[in-house]
Amino acid sequence: MAVAAAVTPDAQDTAPPSDLVSESFGNRALLSFCQGHLYGENGYPLDIEKAFRWCRESAERGSAAAQMMLAEIYLMDDWVEHNPAEAVRWYTRAEEQGNAHAAFVLAVIYGTGDVVPQDRDKAYVYLMRAASAGHSDAIELLRSVNPDYKPPPTEAEIAVILEKNSALKFAPVYPPQALREGTEGYTVVEYTIDVTGRTADLRIIASEPAGVFDEASLNAARKFRYRPTLEDGVPVERRGVTNKFTFELEDDPGQSPGKSE
Repeated sequence: MAVAAAVTPDAQDTAPPSDLVSESFGNRALLSFCQGHLYGENGYPLDIEKAFRWCRESAERGSAAAQMMLAEIYLMDDWVEHNPAEAVRWYTRAEEQGNAHAAFVLAVIYGTGDVVPQDRDKAYVYLMRAASAGHSDAIELLRSVNPDYKPPPTEAEIAVILEKNSALKFAPVYPPQALREGTEGYTVVEYTIDVTGRTADLRIIASEPAGVFDEASLNAARKFRYRPTLEDGVPVERRGVTNKFTFELEDDPGQSPGKSE
């Protein structure tokens, strides 16, 4: 992910992050230092030690791009702080913010077992998340094993759908372990529909069995899109909206979108 340089390298950049230094730069500048030193771009010399300092600071401030680069550093074989477990932790934090490439990397990591113990269930879930977010490599990989897989609609396609329908909902991914064990159940997710028609402030208000389908349901609900609600021609939020997700093995496993209540 390219990030334009926000500042020019100077003497301050040679110091490790501290409270004083950190407060003097915004996260965009920290991210520029991080990427510049990691890849030797935008006038910054290639320096992994400096990259690590700035990537870590930016990652801790919540930058998904920095979290990805920090994870990349932790995976470097010749890096003194080589730490696969930390790499996976930071990739996971980036994925939790909706970073599709982080989801794809985690799918590869868990699928191959080269970095952490192999876990095909997790690999599948992360691959589906990456594909659902439109990651081209994930979509291509899924199509290679399942020719019937349909990629998510583009923004243009979503706009057309919402002109004809009030909402566009996506099916949850049936958790592999629950599928393997034959577990069925449901969840009810509550959320706000913001002025753009996207969901926010999601939470589980009911689930059976408790916790089994929560994550899959939240991930699906995050992708829901609605036609914005207008009051006097002005978009407004809708709070307290609920959607029930049912997980039943009699249907196409994991493909039930549930019904709004």
